[in-house]
Amino acid sequence: MEMRRTDTNKYRWLKAWVMLLLLLAPWQLHAQQPVRSYTVKNGKMFIALGKDIQKASLDSFVSRYELYDLDLSACISTGVTDTLKKLGWKIDINNNELFVISKPLFSADNINNAADKIIFTQKSGDPAPMAQVHFGYNRFRNRQAFEATDSTVNFFLRGNANAARVLLAGSFTNWQP
Repeated sequence: MEMRRTDTNKYRWLKAWVMLLLLLAPWQLHAQQPVRSYTVKNGKMFIALGKDIQKASLDSFVSRYELYDLDLSACISTGVTDTLKKLGWKIDINNNELFVISKPLFSADNINNAADKIIFTQKSGDPAPMAQVHFGYNRFRNRQAFEATDSTVNFFLRGNANAARVLLAGSFTNWQP
């Protein structure tokens, strides 16, 4: 009779330990790190983020990989992905738990003529007629090329100390002073 009682006590202790383990097991599942990865494979860039990622963690991820132009925090919180699509990203997974985007990497080995790939956004204009414009140039002799303070740049033009107004023109302003 005493044998049965010892077996029953062992069974109760075993049962208590199993119940305790079952109660504590889910705590380990909730302690997993949020998904955040940036990988390149098969000629594509992949960004995978868990929807439960904290803002500080997401900000450090964005700054680490310099992904400022993607606005990932807005995409994850609101689900609006139009800006990513305009930037060439493809939404692979966007559900309650995970957000995965990808973008193909293009190589430059299929360019036959590099000049064909250059896009000119402005037609370069001709310089202003010389008869209308009095100009000087900076020789940079015995002083610095120019003095810069804040957002103001001072050029030194020799022989033009009495000039009331000096304008800078070139191909960058379409030769318009």
